[in-house]
Amino acid sequence: MKFLFNAPCYKPAYKQGGPLHSVSSLAEGLVQAGHEVVVSAPNLDLGEHLDVDLGRDYDFGGVRVRFFNAAPTVLQRTGIPYFARAGVYAVDPAYEAWLEVEAAEADVLHSHLTFIPENAPVSKYAIKHNKVYFYSQRGNLDPVRLEMGRWKKLAFIYLREQLIMRRADALLGLTRHEIKTFKRFAPRTRVEVIPNGISAHFSGTPAVDVSPSITSILSQVEDLPVFFWMSRIHQTKGADVFVDAAILALNSGAKFHAVVSGPDEAGLEDDLKGRVRGAKLGEYIHFTGPVSGDNRLALLKRADCFALPTVSEGLSMVILEAMACGCAILTSPGAYFDEIEVAGAGRILDRTVSAFSSAIEEYSSLGRAGLETIGVRGVDLIQSGYTWDSIVTDYVDLSKQIIKMKSVK
Repeated sequence: MKFLFNAPCYKPAYKQGGPLHSVSSLAEGLVQAGHEVVVSAPNLDLGEHLDVDLGRDYDFGGVRVRFFNAAPTVLQRTGIPYFARAGVYAVDPAYEAWLEVEAAEADVLHSHLTFIPENAPVSKYAIKHNKVYFYSQRGNLDPVRLEMGRWKKLAFIYLREQLIMRRADALLGLTRHEIKTFKRFAPRTRVEVIPNGISAHFSGTPAVDVSPSITSILSQVEDLPVFFWMSRIHQTKGADVFVDAAILALNSGAKFHAVVSGPDEAGLEDDLKGRVRGAKLGEYIHFTGPVSGDNRLALLKRADCFALPTVSEGLSMVILEAMACGCAILTSPGAYFDEIEVAGAGRILDRTVSAFSSAIEEYSSLGRAGLETIGVRGVDLIQSGYTWDSIVTDYVDLSKQIIKMKSVK
């Protein structure tokens, strides 16, 4: 089978976080299962333009990728801040000609995020040529997220994106929560849960090419528990909650190290570092900047507990990676991953400094051995239904089922 993905980003856009890893992993999993995957993506990495050639294909793990120019929209070019800060972009004029060629032999077309401008031409092509069309939101329709930039988001949805969702043969939710949020805008469209996943061998992969700066931090933590936060440094991801909670717990006598990793999307990092300096805890709270590849893996494998006080997630890839590496988990209701607490793999906490500080104190008192016992339950949860092997199988089975249904009509 041939799958065509229009994605919000692709390698080497490593600052993008979850969508990059989830979309590329699904694509590579399909290729490994013997299918063909072609991906279109904007030449963007968290607002910065990638140094890639347009007009030619790239190969990433057997996945064929074509990048297109992401130019400002007419509203963005007005310079009005409310519109200039919007994350959308104009469709490259070359896109539709490329789509006509690549989609002709495709069995399934899949739009991987709400608000991608290419969703419209891809969905129209699918309807016109009777192709299977899937649509993913990856958390973007969560009411909490829609409150941020509420009016422009709702206008975009009701004027354009809602119709696109209703064209889909299936809306693919990452969690049960996303089924509910889809129903607000497309109540009659079929919804299926296809979660994010992790390679079954993720934790067994050796971290070979680790930078000197990461090696230095890992050498400092000795045998104390390590609490790890990794995401985009932004208010919605709770870096400030984590840092303040770590400061409070350390000042209360808890013994551990905390590591903060990620791109400084909202300009918060200097302020967070200042709080740590003011508390004179730089020996115990470390900042690494953005990490990827072996640096990311080395930190995950050394961490004893992963903490993410998030406002809202689709299904956090880094939480899945942390569980696969045996980390206990501390997160918030906005992760929409209640299975963590049900499985005994961690705790779902109020998104407050006091709640996370108390949990960090409690977990640090367990020591590394106690946290490992909790982490093993997370490994079991991953193996039970969050590996790419099983997810790819479910995705392909769903595709075949809908292809068969469409051929009968």
